[in-house]
Formats: sequence, structure tokens, C-alpha cells
Amino acid sequence: MDKLFISFAYKYVMLTLMLADANHALEKLDGAGIHAIAMTNLTSYHVSPPRIRPGGSLETTNLFIGFGENKLQFLQFAEPNADLSLEERHNRWAKMDSSVGPSEAYQLATNWLANLSVDVPALEKAHPPKIEQQFYFPHGDTKQKVLLPRYDVRWGSEYGVPLVWVSVFGPTKSPILIRQENGGFMRRPELVKSSQIETLLSMSDKAFAESNSQQKSNLVVHSAGNTYASLSLPEIASDSAPQNGLMPLPGTIQGVKSPNRTTILPPRSSAEAQKAESPGKKPEKSLKD
Repeated sequence: MDKLFISFAYKYVMLTLMLADANHALEKLDGAGIHAIAMTNLTSYHVSPPRIRPGGSLETTNLFIGFGENKLQFLQFAEPNADLSLEERHNRWAKMDSSVGPSEAYQLATNWLANLSVDVPALEKAHPPKIEQQFYFPHGDTKQKVLLPRYDVRWGSEYGVPLVWVSVFGPTKSPILIRQENGGFMRRPELVKSSQIETLLSMSDKAFAESNSQQKSNLVVHSAGNTYASLSLPEIASDSAPQNGLMPLPGTIQGVKSPNRTTILPPRSSAEAQKAESPGKKPEKSLKD
């Protein structure tokens, strides 16, 4: 059995459902500047081999969405002022007033997780929450610590990586990052029904390419673990080369470089963060203390 194999049918279904689930999540967040996405918004996408780890990713110019364990795993938004250098960005942030403090940031984080079907009570029973406010050292001067209006709320840790992590930007009360390394607390059903995965993998590329739009739509609906109000079906590759993968809808931007943003995946350990000149972290404190 080829564990790396991905059929055209599976790729089509998973891509359609990732897009639908991403929009479901964005609707649940319902924040300023958060809008639904379509195939025409994507700069890139990826579907991973389902026999290894069902999932994939979607990317637009200001948002990266990852799926793993057949469920939504993380949303990473472009940081405010991402076009500036790190020091310039922090200098600008330091002059902004935050609309929230640690308690309010925690409340926002838990509300977002609950809206995304995360079992927050079970999560906090297993892993008490901790919150950090970011800071930086202007010009690398460790004697001058400046607080930033960004809060990180974290639950648990494995190999130095938080099991669940939400980053809140205080001035706009909006998420920068919502990430789950452990999907065990996610109560939302899987994207593609496990019982349908091998069926999709067994469908030949030729047979799928010859299916009409209604047949493709029926296949997606029958394979979906969730129910969606609407589904946006992607275009398929040309008849001459269906094995080359999915083709974005006309107008989709291709070959566009990812937006400039601070790379925070995977997250750094606390020790690594302290070694860096910026950004820094205030010492962790438990919200349960």
C-alpha cells in the first residue's frame, strides 16, 4: 500500500471541504477584517497524503490555515504592519493602546476556541492556562524592556511547544494565531469521513475527470463529515492531464510569494524566546493562580 498516494478524487474532495471548514471557522470568529475566502483568494494550497495524516493547508495574502488529523488545526493571520521590519513593527506597536488586558485577552481566546468547537473545560482541566504579554528590547538594549499590546494564551506543552495557543492583538481585539497541536479537545467532526477515504483513493483519475459537476458535488456531500450551508467546488485540471492536480478557478493568483510576516511556526520554547533580542516575553503566570 502506497502511503503517499493521493487520488484526484480525494484531493478534490479534501480541498473543497477545507475551504468550507475554513469559512465556517472565520464566520465563527466574526471579527473586524475577517472575511470569507474563495478559491480565487488562494495563493497556494496543499493536500497531504490521507494514509499518513489527512489534512492540508490554504493560503491567501493575509491568512494561512492548516488542517491535520482530519480537522482544523490552526489559523495564522498576517501580523499588523507585517510590511515593516521586526524592530519597526515593534516600535509602532509600542505606541498603540491595547483595548484589552490579560484577563480580557484570556476571555477572547477561550471564546474563540469554544466557537471553534474546542472543549475548553476539558482542555483547562487537563492543562491550566497561562498568559504572557510580549515585550521587546529597543536596539537590543536588555536594560530597556518595552511592553507590546500582544498577549499569548497557552495551554499545556510538549517538547517545548504549547498544545493549544492563541495570540491576541490588543489594539484591535483580534486573533493573530489560533493553533492546536493536540486535536483531542476538538469536538467538531472530521472533514472527510474516515470510511470514505479509501473509496476516494480507489477512484481512478480518469473516472473522476469524466464525472460531471453534479456527480462531483454528490461525491463531496457524501464524503463530508460536517454539513455546510454551501460548498464552492474548485475547477479540475485539463482533460489531457488530470493527474497534474487541481486547477484554481479563473482569476486565482498563482506564483505569488507569501506575505511578509514573522514566522512563528513552530513556536519557540520559553528559553529560546529569552535568548532572542526581540520579541521578549514577560514571565508566565497561571490564570488559575
